[in-house]
Amino acid sequence: MKLVKKSLLALATAAAMAAPAFAAPTNNAGVIWDPNAGYFGLTGSISQFEDGAGVLTGQGSVSSINGSALNCFGCELLISYNFAPTGPASVFSAPTPFIAQRNYFGTVSFWFDTTPDGNISGDTLWALYSGNFIGTLIGTLLPIPSGQASGSGSLNVIGGAAMAALDFNNPALGGADLSFATSFANVPNFPSVNNSTGNGNFDGAAAVPEPGSMALLGLGLVGLAAVRRRKAA
Repeated sequence: MKLVKKSLLALATAAAMAAPAFAAPTNNAGVIWDPNAGYFGLTGSISQFEDGAGVLTGQGSVSSINGSALNCFGCELLISYNFAPTGPASVFSAPTPFIAQRNYFGTVSFWFDTTPDGNISGDTLWALYSGNFIGTLIGTLLPIPSGQASGSGSLNVIGGAAMAALDFNNPALGGADLSFATSFANVPNFPSVNNSTGNGNFDGAAAVPEPGSMALLGLGLVGLAAVRRRKAA
């Protein structure tokens, strides 16, 4: 009997652990999403610029969150970033094909506004991240320079109104909170990435147990208890 009680207690605990997966989306500093979904992803379009010192800056807007259209009732969530190179570019092949990489460190900011105007001036800082970024160029310098650019990095949230809901410490990212990836299919000023337009993807959140898995765990415990009762009889 004690074993059965312990098994039922374990089942109740498993159900309680599964409950957050069914939690309704909540308003997180103006943006509605479910922080218990086990996944967090933002997608948006960005424009990127590069100055003479190789500093990358970008701006854009978020179009979707967790695969669905941004849900914030007539608002906008804008993106801005600034990454400074931490060393010279490494050129692996030139002039054709041309392949190069460069390491950067900087920040990514998300700005929330209830009066969409495409301008971060006066907007609320929704989230501020810092971290490393690796930029990659692949193309040709001859006969006419052309190519693509991409980048990837890991970010840690360090500020903003939604910081508490975004501090994931994801083990899959080495403890970082968010991965950041950019893609520019056509770089008009190759090999400079100045005035390039492309896409940005931000992914994070540590995985949480699926409710189905937790339910199966609970049923398994009950089944084990039943088997032990029969053996005891």
